[in-house]
Amino acid sequence: MADIIAKYAALINHIKASSPQVLENALKPIFKKAQFYVPEDTGALWESGKMTSGMANGKAFAAITFGNEEAWYAALVHEFTWLHHEAPTRSKFLQAAMEEGLDGIMDSLNLDYAALLK
Repeated sequence: MADIIAKYAALINHIKASSPQVLENALKPIFKKAQFYVPEDTGALWESGKMTSGMANGKAFAAITFGNEEAWYAALVHEFTWLHHEAPTRSKFLQAAMEEGLDGIMDSLNLDYAALLK
C-alpha cells in the first residue's frame, strides 16, 4: 500500500508543480487578444500589460494585469466605455478578451492536464 500511496503523492505533486505553467498556457491567447484590443495612444498602457503565474499559499495562480506607475490610468481606460478608441482598440479590452477566450481556456486546460496524466 505504501508504494501506491507514494505513486499517487508523486502524481499530485507533479500536477501541483505544473499548474502555474498550465494556467499561463491557457491565458496566453487571452493576453495576446487583450494586447490587440488595448488602446495605444502613447504605448505605455500596452507596455504595462503583464502575465504572471506561480504559487501562493500552496495554490497555483496566473494573472493578466495592465497598469503601472507610468500607466496608472489603466483601470480608467478599461472602464470608461464612453471614450472613443480607434478600432480594433477599445474599452473593456481585457474583459472582452476573456469573454471571447473562455472556451479556449477550457480546451487548453483539458489538453495540458490530460498530458500530465500520461
